[in-house]
Amino acid sequence: MTAFSDYLEAALLGVTLLGSSYTPGETIYLALATSVTTDGAVFTEVPSGTAYARQRVQFGSPTNDGTKKKVSNSGAVTYSEATTPWGGITHIGLYDSPTGGNQLYYGALTSTRTIETGDTFQVPDANLSVSLD
Repeated sequence: MTAFSDYLEAALLGVTLLGSSYTPGETIYLALATSVTTDGAVFTEVPSGTAYARQRVQFGSPTNDGTKKKVSNSGAVTYSEATTPWGGITHIGLYDSPTGGNQLYYGALTSTRTIETGDTFQVPDANLSVSLD
């Protein structure tokens, strides 16, 4: 996952080139989506009322991965059991709030994961990475 949201792009440009200030959220949340536009502007999140809620995700210190720097999740991220089908999860996003808020990053899963009633979605430890070239 390495695509920046429009919000984060504007914030980074402001901080690095215009002297703007930016205060990051204290907690980062992982969101699941059933579809996303190519620029991430429309992120169709799993509907509420299905036992779905964004989950807190924590990251370890940056590491060097050959030609780029990256951070990976420290600890598994596990969602509650689905009470109704969530559909095909195609993308994930990182947000600064458990609901609403600002999208920071987004990216596609390597394959669609269909969540049916009774299923859980989990991202194992160190399997979610954000990298910069």
